[in-house]
Amino acid sequence: GSRIDHKWYIMKQVQAIQLRKVNDFLCEFAASLSGSGATAAQIDQSIEKMGHVYAGEADVTILPSSILITLWDKEHENSYAGSVKMKSKDLNFNMIIKLCQLSCKVDSCALPLAEAVAEYKEIVAQKKMNSVAVLLLSGLANASFCRLFGGDIYAVIIVLVATLCGFYWKNKLHAGLHIDIRLATILASCISAIISCSGYVFNISSTPDIAVGTSVLYLIPGVPYINSLHDAIHNHHVCAFSRFMQALVLTMCLGIGLALAVMIMNIAYF
Repeated sequence: GSRIDHKWYIMKQVQAIQLRKVNDFLCEFAASLSGSGATAAQIDQSIEKMGHVYAGEADVTILPSSILITLWDKEHENSYAGSVKMKSKDLNFNMIIKLCQLSCKVDSCALPLAEAVAEYKEIVAQKKMNSVAVLLLSGLANASFCRLFGGDIYAVIIVLVATLCGFYWKNKLHAGLHIDIRLATILASCISAIISCSGYVFNISSTPDIAVGTSVLYLIPGVPYINSLHDAIHNHHVCAFSRFMQALVLTMCLGIGLALAVMIMNIAYF
């Protein structure tokens, strides 16, 4: 009887260690997804798929600032709970796609844990898009908005320059100097709007108002707005409300920077 009890105890200890390893991996996986801009539904579905393969069942609770994962064994006798804080990183849709593909691969092919961890590390170690390329593409995209809204060629050039300067300083202030994203947004919006006022100051554009209005569009947090709607549709209401409020605050900061620039330059814009 004592031998059986001892073997049973050893077996339960091994199961507990396995659950902990799986939970640690899933927490890190979820943090990478959230930091890359994934929706709550994407995180929930990916973790539940892998938890079903490597344990028995995974309960995922996604809060505005953290993710709680509870794993159960197949007999639903032992459990292990772990949590991880949401990571705030740059948007990376390529990483989201590859991580979701990895979770589907684990679910369909019953990929061993060691292989899944190795593939995960390869994905997160991949280099991001060159920052200079991102800067240039953002500038061209925002300049295209100016043209789309009826700006002339001079307004388009002004918006391109304003976007390049504002985007550079936003990244410099937030990522480089670790200034709060809200303050960085206000300053970047103000810088872009001041530069875009050159159409009024030097009278070099027939559509200076469009240049000023579109110079700050690159700062609109479109992805958080879309993610909040997606989360609300999939019944993640707490995350949906949190993301919506964060996006709304950043939009207000954008407006504050624009208003400051107009007042500084004494432009009769409104």
